Amino acid sequence: MRFAERAPNTDRGPCRIYVKPVPDGQERPAGSCDRHLPLRLAWLGDDALAISPDGEMLAFSRHTARETADVHTQDLRTGRLRRVTFDRAYAEPEWTPDGRGLFIASRRGGAMELWAVDLTRQGEPQRLTVGLQEVMRPSAAPGLIAFTTVYSAEEIVRVSGDKETRVAAGSDYRSIDVSPSGAVSFISADPVARLWLQLPEQPPRRLRDLPLNAPRMLAFSPDGARVSLIGEAEGDADIYLV
Repeated sequence: MRFAERAPNTDRGPCRIYVKPVPDGQERPAGSCDRHLPLRLAWLGDDALAISPDGEMLAFSRHTARETADVHTQDLRTGRLRRVTFDRAYAEPEWTPDGRGLFIASRRGGAMELWAVDLTRQGEPQRLTVGLQEVMRPSAAPGLIAFTTVYSAEEIVRVSGDKETRVAAGSDYRSIDVSPSGAVSFISADPVARLWLQLPEQPPRRLRDLPLNAPRMLAFSPDGARVSLIGEAEGDADIYLV
């Protein structure tokens, strides 16, 4: 699990990024950031955190200005930092299921599109989607990647091989994650925040309403049996398990 922590009762100022094995592991610092808004890590600092499948690497976007960032990785054992992209374009990384590369939703080509980069060799990111509008929040499992996109309204799309399936449409989708078995979970907020689950070849099923402010950063457990998310109640941001 990864999360950012700031001083109590403050919406601005510096914060620290932590990783924590669950359910009983000891949290450890993984980097620093600048908390600008309650909804996300700041325009200046580190954002869009993703832990590798083996739990040993962190991928994130490092912002130098609003909508300007490059993807980096950090070895959580040694602290070694590597810059992956050099185009200063807003980006959201997600690890490939084998941990050897990244899927990146990025504006490096102008529009927000999906790219892939192989971390085992030198080379430029390769574009995976053309014509889809505002591809964001990628999440991957073996043989499958899901993300949100915009046609006439915001949608969630899963892509497996040459098959593209529209999972949901017409709401404000705050977060999305894919389990190792290919289930897609997501949070809608239009206007009530709700948690959903979509199994392969089945329609989405509403799991529950979320009586929280700004629920976000949804993540499946490694066995796919539970999800964690961050939400705010009575002004405090906490981590919840469902």
